[in-house]
Amino acid sequence: MAVNVHRSLICVWLLAMASWHVAWPAPAAHNEPPEWRAALYDLFQNRPLKALTRILARDAQGLWPSSLMDEVIAAEAALYAELGLPEASARALAKLKTNQHNTEGYRRLQLLMVKQYFSQGQLNEARQLLAQIDVSRLPPSLATEWHQLKGQIDFSQGRYQEAAEAFAQISVNPTWLALGQYNQAVSLLRQNKLTEAMTVLQPLLSSESPDE
Repeated sequence: MAVNVHRSLICVWLLAMASWHVAWPAPAAHNEPPEWRAALYDLFQNRPLKALTRILARDAQGLWPSSLMDEVIAAEAALYAELGLPEASARALAKLKTNQHNTEGYRRLQLLMVKQYFSQGQLNEARQLLAQIDVSRLPPSLATEWHQLKGQIDFSQGRYQEAAEAFAQISVNPTWLALGQYNQAVSLLRQNKLTEAMTVLQPLLSSESPDE
């Protein structure tokens, strides 16, 4: 499980960087310092603490080239999140310039921090950060994650009607849709709305192949 989580976080960081490179003008060519390559190697070898230590040590000395700072900050934020420190991750992201806050990469990292808050039981913090993300501006896959997180947070706080409404918005692919319908039904059952719950579950029940 830990390896899968690590890989997913690396993917989030890589996707963030890819989206930023599309959204921003191409950066001026720069020679990547050996310390940056070493930090990336540590990151991909599942040594987040060592990678973060390398990044922070050089950052404290002001030695990172300006053309590399966006990537350094994104890596720092992702590493803090991976280490279970969403507050530190948020502080790292705050160092990004305002004109970068509307990029898909920035929102991916915000969603990553929401997940960390939620996994640590910091539900109010997760809710507050999620509310800062404009779901209407997210691509379908990220919007699905947003609604799933919203539903999970609402459900955990006993807001079953809001949870049901959030789960009802999930409609990207069959797997996500089935998960959303199931969670929506559970939320309705918690409100003693049996008829509504069965209506939501009916497509799932009818899609199951009969035993032969």
